[in-house]
Amino acid sequence: MTSENYALDDDLILESNRYAPLPAGSDAQMVRYLTMHRDRTVALLGEIDETLDIYRRALDAYQPKSNQKVGLIWMRESDRLNGATKPIMVRWLIRNYSGGMRWFFTELPQRDLPRRAKSRGGWALGADETKEALRRIQTLMEQRKNLVAHWANLSRALSAMEASVPDLREERRKVLEALPAAPFYAQSQKYNRGG
Repeated sequence: MTSENYALDDDLILESNRYAPLPAGSDAQMVRYLTMHRDRTVALLGEIDETLDIYRRALDAYQPKSNQKVGLIWMRESDRLNGATKPIMVRWLIRNYSGGMRWFFTELPQRDLPRRAKSRGGWALGADETKEALRRIQTLMEQRKNLVAHWANLSRALSAMEASVPDLREERRKVLEALPAAPFYAQSQKYNRGG
């Protein structure tokens, strides 16, 4: 059977080709969809970070400024995420260096944070609040890590796919080169733009 046996619905054919998202970025709905998820991610990350920073202040308020105090600091990631800032849990320590006392910190693992709260002596006054703050910080940091990991996974997937772009370009060139020899090429030109 050939197309001569059927009355072609030119409007239907044109409608089916009208929405091809060419050139890249011209599909406004897709751009809005991707932008919406980017904006949602940035907003959610902001909410998590603001809450973490309030808990950072709570840790300062419920613990004495003393050796072994648990804290939260913000550091730049030098090797990942374009040097973005991330929260890190630390234990503050004070040592005598060259006749003077100096503060420094050691990074703490993210797990079992509430167990790191001290509860004896002067620490007892804010121990319950410190444990609760550490419990919430652990949950928020896990949520933050998962959110950022989704984007890191997307980045890796995009990098892998981008490696195939030269192959896709060559494939398109070959298909376009062969089209004029196709049996219904002249007929198809009525319905295809760019060609």
